[in-house]
Amino acid sequence: DAHKAMLELWKPVSTFVIERGVDNKHVPVEPNKRDKEAIEKLDKEKDEKWVVEYFELFGKGGRRYATGLESALKTIADPDLKKLGESILKLITEQAQAAEAARIEARKNK
Repeated sequence: DAHKAMLELWKPVSTFVIERGVDNKHVPVEPNKRDKEAIEKLDKEKDEKWVVEYFELFGKGGRRYATGLESALKTIADPDLKKLGESILKLITEQAQAAEAARIEARKNK
């Protein structure tokens, strides 16, 4: 299920960041309520609507996380943590852009 997979990916990154000294009140250790609800909604979608909803969720979430990560990177002094953050930001940005393009294509093919 999508929720379980997201948690499995989320926890190692948040643990690494906290171990590097970032205040844990600024590091979510699991997806927030809005993200959990979106994932649960996605799990319930019918096949014909699932693809469009998936890419919409992924694109919006990616843009939101990229914005937050850009702000956080301005305050990070640890070079290893900054490098990880920059790599994750690049990946999130590219994936959000790809998701948006895929969403547009999926809507055309509906």
